[in-house]
This record gives sequence, C-alpha cells and structure tokens, in this order.
Amino acid sequence: MPRGVCIKRLQASACCTCQSNGARGVRARPDALTPPSFRGELHSKPLSSFLPNYRTAGRAAAAIPDGALGERKEEPSSLSSRTILAAAGLAHTLRGYLTTDFFTGHVSQCVLKGQCVLKGQCVLMDNVLLALASIAIQYTAIRTLTSKPFQLCPLPSPQNCGLGGQETDPPFERGGGAGCEDYNYFTVNASRKTHILVLATTRSGSSFVGQLLNQHQDVFYLFEPLYHVQTTLIPRLSHSRNAADRRVMLGASRDLLRSLYGCDLYFLESYIKPPPANHSTDKLFRRGASRALCQQPACDAFGPEDANVEEGDCVKKCAALNMSLATEACRDKRHVAIKTVRVPEVGDLRALVDDPRLNVKVVQLVRDPRGILSSRIETFRDTYRLWRIWRATGRRPYNLDLSQLTVVCEDFLNSVTTGLAHPHWLKGKYMLLRYEDLARNPLQKTKEMYDFLGLAMDKNVEEWIHANTRGSSEPSAKHKFGTVRDSAANAESWRLKLSYDMVEYTQAVCDKALLQLGYKAVRSADELKNMSLSLVQDKTFVAFL
Repeated sequence: MPRGVCIKRLQASACCTCQSNGARGVRARPDALTPPSFRGELHSKPLSSFLPNYRTAGRAAAAIPDGALGERKEEPSSLSSRTILAAAGLAHTLRGYLTTDFFTGHVSQCVLKGQCVLKGQCVLMDNVLLALASIAIQYTAIRTLTSKPFQLCPLPSPQNCGLGGQETDPPFERGGGAGCEDYNYFTVNASRKTHILVLATTRSGSSFVGQLLNQHQDVFYLFEPLYHVQTTLIPRLSHSRNAADRRVMLGASRDLLRSLYGCDLYFLESYIKPPPANHSTDKLFRRGASRALCQQPACDAFGPEDANVEEGDCVKKCAALNMSLATEACRDKRHVAIKTVRVPEVGDLRALVDDPRLNVKVVQLVRDPRGILSSRIETFRDTYRLWRIWRATGRRPYNLDLSQLTVVCEDFLNSVTTGLAHPHWLKGKYMLLRYEDLARNPLQKTKEMYDFLGLAMDKNVEEWIHANTRGSSEPSAKHKFGTVRDSAANAESWRLKLSYDMVEYTQAVCDKALLQLGYKAVRSADELKNMSLSLVQDKTFVAFL
C-alpha cells in the first residue's frame, strides 16, 4: 500500500488512521469555544460538508448559554458575539483537523473524500480550506450584525412599520415571527413622539424653560431625574473634572434617559433612596414640578379643572407616587420632556441623539456666566461662601475654588462650539437659546422653541407666560427655585450684586465663552453699574434644521 494512504476511511467520531514513516495520526481536538452540541455535529458528518454551509456557525451560536460571554441577552450585540465566537470555534476546530504536527513530523490529517494524503498535498489543501472557512466566518458575522432581527421600527416609512402598528415589512424573525405590532414602544414612536431635552447648568433659568414645556397638555415633563443618579453614584456635589466619575455618571445618565423617554419609569427606582416599596415612593425629586404627576392617573387629589396646581400643594395632597401610574401617565402623553443640569455638553448626548428608537431634540439654554455666578452666590450660600467673602471684603480668598466658575465656561464653550458647528448628527436636533433673549421676549422666544420642536403652543402655555413674567408680590415670587419673575428686569440684575473685581476676573477666565455667546465685557465699575447700557449683544442663533 502506498505510503501515507489512509487504510481506514473517516467514520463517525473516528479519526483517520494514517501511516507515514511509522507515525500515526492524532485525533484533532475541537476548540473549547465550540459548544458540546456543535461538537457532536462535527463528529457526525464528514468535515468537508461544513465548508459550504456557512450558516452552521450561526446555528452554533444559539448553543452557547446566555450570559456566558458577559453580555445581556436582550442586546443585539450579544447574539453577534455568540455567533462570531462560535464561528471562531469552528475555524479552530477545522484547523485542528487540518494542521500538520510540525514538531513530530506527523502527516497532516487532510481530509479529502475521507482519505489522508501525503504532507505536500496537505499543505495546499490546508490553506484552501482555511481560506474558505475564513470567508464563511466573515460572511456569517456580517449577516448577523445586519440581519432583520436587529432592525427597528422607529419611523413611519416604507421600510418599516407604519402608523398604528401596521406592518409594511415582513414580520421580525425574532421570537417566532413577531411583527412590529408586538412591540408597543416602537409603535408609539412610529407616530413621531418627540423626546425633548433641556440642556442647561444650575441657575441659568432652566426651571423657567422646563415649565414652558410642562404647561403643554400633550407633554409629560420630568424635573431633574438625573439628580437621583448623581446622589447615588457620586454623592458629593462636585465640579471636579474627574474622568472616572464623569464616565460613570454619563453612562448611567444616558441609560436612564433612554428608559424614561420610553416611559419606563421603573428603571428610575434603582436610583431612588430608599428603594420604592411596591413601586411607590415619596422621594422622587421635585415630583410637584410635573403637572402630569399631580393629575390623574398619577394623583387623585386634583381633577381636570385644577389646571395650575402649586408644587407644594401637589406634594402635600397627593399620596406617594406609584411608578406604575406614573408610567401610565407618561404613555398618555404624546411627548416627553426632561430638564437636566447634570450633562456637561451636547457632545455627551450623541448616543441618544443617534438612537433610531428615539426622536431626541436638544434645547441648550445658556446664560451670561457672570449672571450665573451671582445667582449661585445667593442661592448656594454654603457652597459659595468664599465668593461671598470676596464680594464683601474685596479680597479674593487664597483657597477659593475657581473651578466653580471655570467649569461652567469650559462646558459652555465646548458644547456651543459643537452645536454651532452643525455636525450631521445634530441636524434638526439642536437649538441654542439665550436666557436673556427669553427674558426680554418670552412669548416670541417660546414660540420659536415650540416651532423648532414641531409642537403647537396651546393657551395654557401663553397664560402661564403672562402670569409668570411680569413680577409678583406673592411669596412664591421670592422663592429661590420659583419661576415667577419680572423676567426683563431680572436678566441683568447681577450687575448690581457683583463687585467689579469679581466681574473682571470672570471676564478674564470666560472671555472666549462670552465672545461666542454675544456678551459684552465691561471696562470699569461705572460701566458695570450703568443699567441703561445692555451687555447683551443683538445676536441671532438660528436652530439647526
């Protein structure tokens, strides 16, 4: 018998026994990544049958237990990982059958029509078969990442679900052929539910802007839900630029915002302390600032005729908030609006803006940093105690935390630079709004904001503007977090509260932000106190449509 010719054909679960220079073939070992059920399939069929069947790797992925790769089952990437690793296992298994043992000189166990052949022929076939296996693996991976189970139905178009859950595409392959009508969230978003985010910093007028949205009868509004994320993950209120804290905070914030925009308020329970019992809590931050959470079905204490419920009355008269009822209240509204001062820059929101399941529109509110500093000194008296000492004595304390000011200006500059550069991912998604412009012309600027959001202003919004922008002698008008103001007079009132040396220092560290946002610098104490001269330039910021 010629040397190196197989004396025994490849049988099920048996390895070819070859004889060459006295050496015997060695059984190839399937890779550990290959699932047991897949290994059995390898041993029960001729090896050559696996090469044209590139879908085998995809089927093998299902045999890997969920969670074995450290991925969540519901994420599309987890199935892709299982498929790719299973395919890698197939490749390694093939190599085990095909590779020559170069250290011992054993003949390569090339399989061709069930026979072993000589070493020279094995090398060529080894390369050919491995190339085919590589092509199959890459094809499987690409098909897995782009296949129909991961297509979403966020928009009404001929390529996906239409309004009202009607299908225009074949049903999803996931879960036995479930279609878009089985995924309520995507059906809701098919009607173009708008997800509004008011991006601001503390003491910039964000509560006022949030209430402009809260008054709309079709908007479900949440006041600072990210407060709970911050107090849970980063208990100290810090303005540090700690990169690790920032990444943790931003990652958790994006996940929570994504859930809240889908009206999944249960996700918020993970951050509320103490944890809600039976999905009920009285610890939701500023619950009374949301009209929807002070009305039915979230609260039975007030009826439809109670249009303007004071925040304090809501907290007192409404029972503990049931998150199931809050979720129902959210789903009853056509749009969701969230106000936050805990996301530094618009660039941090790209993952949300790019998410095809969402229709995020960002309204970035900015204010003169000098006015922000003045307001914070009055509001956060303990935190800004050293600034108050500087204002009172005229001497800057040596241990003054300057980051309380510089971080604001850096975030403004970075965020506005990104927004005004008009990147493609912000097209139709970004509007810059100056607080001073809103304070001067509240009705006009509110209409511009609503036009950008694609919403029609209703009479509730207009009535609220008239009631809250003309000043009041009521105690609520004096509350530091209230929204009743003589808005035009309040816009530049900081000029009468800050000393010139504090203003001069602020202008030095925030010069670029002031210039870009259209705020004039003052050159003397007299110019600072001359209220007949406005420090706000006439500058128009057009929404990026």
